[in-house]
Amino acid sequence: MKRVISILMCALFMLVSIGNLGVAQQQPVTLKVGTFDNWYTPKSFALNLPVWQEVEKRLNIKIQWEVAPPPQWGEIITTRFAAGKDLPEIVGGFFDVMQYAQAGLIIPLNDLIDKYAPNIRAYFKEHPEIKKLLTAPDGKIYHLSSVIGKLGGAHGFVIRQDWLDELGLKQPQTLDDWYKVLEAFKKDDPNRNGKKDEIPFCVEYGGHQLAGVFSWAYGLHGFYSDYFWPDKSGKVVYEVMDPKFKELLTMLNKWYKEGLIDPEFATMTYDKFIARLTSNNVGAFNRFVHWIDMLQATMRKEYPKVDWRGTVPPQGPYGDRLMERYGPISGVFVITKDCKNPEAAIKLFDYIWASKEGQILMTFGIEGLSYTMKGGVPRVTDFVLKNPDGLGPWEAIRSIGAWPNLPYRQSDLFYQQVYSPKVVEAFKKCEKYLVDPFPGINMLSTKEEDEILKAKWPDIDTYVSEMRDKFITGQESLDNFDKFITQLKAMGIEDIIKVYQARYDRFLKAK
Repeated sequence: MKRVISILMCALFMLVSIGNLGVAQQQPVTLKVGTFDNWYTPKSFALNLPVWQEVEKRLNIKIQWEVAPPPQWGEIITTRFAAGKDLPEIVGGFFDVMQYAQAGLIIPLNDLIDKYAPNIRAYFKEHPEIKKLLTAPDGKIYHLSSVIGKLGGAHGFVIRQDWLDELGLKQPQTLDDWYKVLEAFKKDDPNRNGKKDEIPFCVEYGGHQLAGVFSWAYGLHGFYSDYFWPDKSGKVVYEVMDPKFKELLTMLNKWYKEGLIDPEFATMTYDKFIARLTSNNVGAFNRFVHWIDMLQATMRKEYPKVDWRGTVPPQGPYGDRLMERYGPISGVFVITKDCKNPEAAIKLFDYIWASKEGQILMTFGIEGLSYTMKGGVPRVTDFVLKNPDGLGPWEAIRSIGAWPNLPYRQSDLFYQQVYSPKVVEAFKKCEKYLVDPFPGINMLSTKEEDEILKAKWPDIDTYVSEMRDKFITGQESLDNFDKFITQLKAMGIEDIIKVYQARYDRFLKAK
């Protein structure tokens, strides 16, 4: 009997050993991933950063990265798609999804999600509005996008509180208040250097941003929505043709003539914008509210009294006050026809984009290094807040691979921990005025709609941009506004409106 038991035990041990050997020898699935590289440039994704080492370990995969800086990546992947072969298995960037879907270069995700992505299914059920934005006109889902947090999408008005205090002024509430404050910034030497070198208001993205952010005070949606908006009856209108747009341009023309707006707004670049803001000459600007922290840290070394503060968007002559927020989605991430293991690819998406564990990894990084769990909630460590290498919070978290250029969902909890009280206060001032951009902007087009857009929209958009800036600077008289509208109609703006109407109707009907 003992001999029988001994033989059985040996056999059981051999079976267990063979099973363990099989697990140990199971090779990870290789996925070729192409996307634009890390925003923190010294730490390329190709360096196998800690966050992605953890992803590989948890999912038993091996990622082969193909990356390039954002401007270059767009050209590279467009060329690769044009060739139609040897594509990365997963591709990220900003490109025309339907063009490549119709060409058979990327695959639909619906069946893969149904079979292998329980977290994505649960997220779609909880957030049907995101699913709608990702659904193509044929009912299929060809891509995922990153989901932008509300705090990260607040593109607010920021002003020099120390200048206001110096001149005995309060934060502006209305457009009239803004005019008076900017006029005082121009005339009363708030930087106290004895020169009239102040630039009262500055923007980074030219006339589109300048007119767009002040359009909010007229109840228009000119920044992220490009002036397309549904009226109360659901009819999509192009607000550039609204008389209020002419009123907006008239106001900006007056401000420009009086030197209240950066004279080089139309040709502004990022580098020039940063130089303006840090020169102690700019009184107010519009950008993401977290720029407050960056500017404070940069300028306090030379200008210890500088005090940037967020302020509410201005209320306009008809009582309107709103702010379009960035998002709610950004970027395009697809699985291509050359993917050898679509199951592994969708499981990667399911984990990093939709699972709770994956979201913590993508936004908080590595437990014990960049965060610790306290009361069931991730809390950032000094690696993020007081980085030993002197990195700011965003540089630190991206140096280990978090906040990636693959699909993930931003965490407002992370924002709240890394932003200063000033930034959180700025957001809270604006929060109740935030509106999502027109959903039709993010919707995909049918082939016929896409042909209309490609044929007509570029010329219309260029014409509107040129005329807007000419009206603001006075190169074109506002007496010619009606002729401008007539020309828009002749160029086919009504056909463009029909496309956005169709997109909007699909959004409303989608499940």
